[in-house]
Amino acid sequence: MRLSLFIIIVVGFSCSAAANLNLSTKEFSRVAQNMAARQSSVYHITSDHNGLLWLATDTDGILRYDGKQFVRWTDSVLNNVQAADFSKLRIHQDTIWAATWGHGLVAWNSAKQSTRQFKADNGQGQLKNDRVQTLFLDRQQRLWVGTLNGLQYMQPEVTTNQADVLQFIDDEHPLNDLRIWWITESKHWIWVASSQGVFRIAQDLSSCTRYYIDPDNVGENRTNEVRTIELIGETLWAGTDHGLYYLPENGQAFKSVQDNEGGSAVNLRVNDLVVETNPDHEPTLWVGSGNGLYQFDLTQKTFVKQGDDWAALQNIDVRSLHLDNNNILWIGTRGQGLFKGVTVNQNFKDSLARSSLNVARAPIQAVHYASDDTLWLANDKGIFKRPTSNGNWDFYPFPERLGVRKVDVLYADRFGDLWIGINEAVIKTSSDAPELAAAPAINQQLGLEEATITAIHEMKNGDMLLGIWGRGIARYDRSSATFSWQTQNFDQLRGDQAYSIIDTQGAGIYSATRYSGLLDLSNEQRVKGEFNNYTLICAHAIDSNSIWLCSDNGIWNYSFKTGETGHYTKADGLPSNRVLGMTNDDHGNLWVITLSGLARLNIESGKVVTLGKSDGLAMSNFLEHAIDSSSDGEITAGSLEGALSFNPAKLNIAEIAPNVALTSVILDNQDVTRKFALTANELKLPANFQSLKLSFSVTDFRVPENNAIRYRLSGVTDSWSNWMPNLSLYLSSLAPGTYSLLVEGRNSQGTESNEPLQLMITVDAPWWYSFWTVFFGISGIVLLIYAIVRARTKSLERVNQKLQEQIALHTRELKVANRKLQTLSETDALTGLLNRRGFESHFNRLLSDYRDTRSAISVLLIDVDHFKQFNDDYGHELGDIALKVVGDSLATCFREFDIVARWGGEEFTVALPGLALEEAKEVAERVRESISKQGVETDGKRLTLTVTIGVSCYFAQTAELQTWLNSADEALYAGKRQGRDRVVG
Repeated sequence: MRLSLFIIIVVGFSCSAAANLNLSTKEFSRVAQNMAARQSSVYHITSDHNGLLWLATDTDGILRYDGKQFVRWTDSVLNNVQAADFSKLRIHQDTIWAATWGHGLVAWNSAKQSTRQFKADNGQGQLKNDRVQTLFLDRQQRLWVGTLNGLQYMQPEVTTNQADVLQFIDDEHPLNDLRIWWITESKHWIWVASSQGVFRIAQDLSSCTRYYIDPDNVGENRTNEVRTIELIGETLWAGTDHGLYYLPENGQAFKSVQDNEGGSAVNLRVNDLVVETNPDHEPTLWVGSGNGLYQFDLTQKTFVKQGDDWAALQNIDVRSLHLDNNNILWIGTRGQGLFKGVTVNQNFKDSLARSSLNVARAPIQAVHYASDDTLWLANDKGIFKRPTSNGNWDFYPFPERLGVRKVDVLYADRFGDLWIGINEAVIKTSSDAPELAAAPAINQQLGLEEATITAIHEMKNGDMLLGIWGRGIARYDRSSATFSWQTQNFDQLRGDQAYSIIDTQGAGIYSATRYSGLLDLSNEQRVKGEFNNYTLICAHAIDSNSIWLCSDNGIWNYSFKTGETGHYTKADGLPSNRVLGMTNDDHGNLWVITLSGLARLNIESGKVVTLGKSDGLAMSNFLEHAIDSSSDGEITAGSLEGALSFNPAKLNIAEIAPNVALTSVILDNQDVTRKFALTANELKLPANFQSLKLSFSVTDFRVPENNAIRYRLSGVTDSWSNWMPNLSLYLSSLAPGTYSLLVEGRNSQGTESNEPLQLMITVDAPWWYSFWTVFFGISGIVLLIYAIVRARTKSLERVNQKLQEQIALHTRELKVANRKLQTLSETDALTGLLNRRGFESHFNRLLSDYRDTRSAISVLLIDVDHFKQFNDDYGHELGDIALKVVGDSLATCFREFDIVARWGGEEFTVALPGLALEEAKEVAERVRESISKQGVETDGKRLTLTVTIGVSCYFAQTAELQTWLNSADEALYAGKRQGRDRVVG
């Protein structure tokens, strides 16, 4: 398999467990940081006490990885060698023990800033060979050193003159002259893998037993050479040049692992082994080989197939494996850099994709559970129904004559009626046998040409409340089967609408609106609250005490009793500030869909957990209001990629509290990181320092770019800072003294560290800075101003309080006026659409929301054909009418979140988030056809209008507005040259 800079492979833990919804899988990807992605070999990977990753490599020597970047530490550990290949690392407290290939054994003590090098030519107790293969620190604190031709050990913690002396087990021991590949230990034994079998040595070194892979083929060959060993329980697993073997407990001979058909031994060159344990699954053994990564079922003693092949990372020479505290499998390779495998739990299902309807990954625009838990889904193709009686899906397609572009709302009431809001019409039909035809009664009885339904609510008496775009809220009287207006406040502002209508179980009925804020429908008054300054996208009530609101600036909670509000944003862990919908479970949680993913908010604690790929969430492009829950706890959410269903009580979410590690100390623009011990918890700074930059790592590397920190510096402030994604903080102008810096970490899920990292920062005092100087100086100043302050305090407090009240009043009035003024300044007076300024403002906000996604945005540039001639022939008054006809047509042709504007003159522009080029061209073609059916009447004849449309499409991560406009403009003029009345993109 050919490799590129990024590769992703998903593997399962076992074939037989595929039916288990919570089965874990691993997704592998190359670590694409500039240094790790080089064609280097990684021979060993380990973690330090904080969870930072350390690599022994050939090209770059010793590397440390903090989740964002790799930093070379070779010069600190071995500064007298220009280039060295490292084969193994052991980090013990403040000392890095490094095995090199040609430069012996190196020990760097970061606390003492000293280096010791052990070589084959430096005297008594010398190293047997400068090519050191492996290192191992046992429970007695003996450091075992395996070289190309011998095993030695030393006791660096012993305070005797023998501490730095390398010793043999005894002078005649067979391990003195063999190549040592690997060392491990059990409670009673030291196990050593060598070029001639595996040795079991008593912990007191009193006895030794050798085990051959092939006792009948002992000699000058590699048949019994063992490259790696792994002790699992009391069974020893061994990897050789030609396969995988195991020595059972109390066994006398190795057994070979057979292929899955029970035939011959599997022929693999095994380089490394690591066992992965999981509370929910049987242990699994990962096997790094010369041609890929293999997975082995320890219970069945069989290899697990990875899709169509037996190996993940095929044809890659895997040299080292390491599992960190977050169960990430790190894979070091020969010549291909570093890879990582992140566990992915299978928590979610797309039940519609598994049905017989063959509609996998179809967009789902509306989701609803009926009172009997029948699940209803909808998109522009039709309605999907899953009754609780049999669980099978039924599909009811929309007739072509309806021209359905979008389903805004879907609701099955208690009386057997199914309500569907589409385009500019409403469908009311039987939920038992739906007949999908527009119901004209609402238009006739309310005097509407069109009725776009945006919200539906069933009242306790069976009456229905219907939010109608741009007009208000209508009421359907169940007994008389008639429609009437409940409120028509929305006429005051074009485009206003009710996004949600809910009954708060005793506190009244409320509506969350686009522009009018939160409305109390009992008195048609707006509820006071800061949330009214934002677009309210949904509302949800769990009890009569409060109401939860989705908005384009996070989640709001309003208490009816106290009037207090709670606010949760991206800074609190939400995937995005644009919240599209919510529902609740039976365990005190809100489940929230946002523009960038799914999150769980615990109502009592306020803790936010963001779910991502590692939790099995394969989709993130959720749609507004497309989430609901059943009475038995199932939750379904709709997105552009389909509908996902899950039961919160059955989710397997690996909430692992991360550690926080100090990774960099920059003092006055100089990197002094290596001057501090690896375990340092105190920083001493000179009196004249100007600036200090401290960088940290949150050592959960599943999605490291979404990690964050916050800090509190006692002696300066008792408050915690906001969560910061850049993981660095800057300090300056600290007075002499001692400060306690606490740093907390939060990973990509929102899980916070169990305890903060604590650093003591001491700033030295200058020679003239004495206690008595400060004391008398401050005392004099305090006594001098005390009387003045005392006399003025009360009057200043009264003046200040009055001033604050006036400022607050004027600020609230100014916000309301500014909001109205901004709406007017961004609206085209002729068509009622956005003007150029409004389009640019809305597009920039859209671009900001989409920066973190991989979704495309398409832009249409629409020009009315021959409009100048039209004005010359029929006058500007009729020309204005024609432009208004086009504008009215455009206002009805697009989705609610699309941006439609008059760009200037006879040009219009439209932004279509989430649509690729071909999808956008299809939409543009429908728009062109729709406008061509419009006309302008004059002197008894009908004048037909046509338009030419240019289409452009780019990803939000890579372009700015002018890029879209330039490309669409070129396409537009190409269409004109081709004869107009067409779509070009």
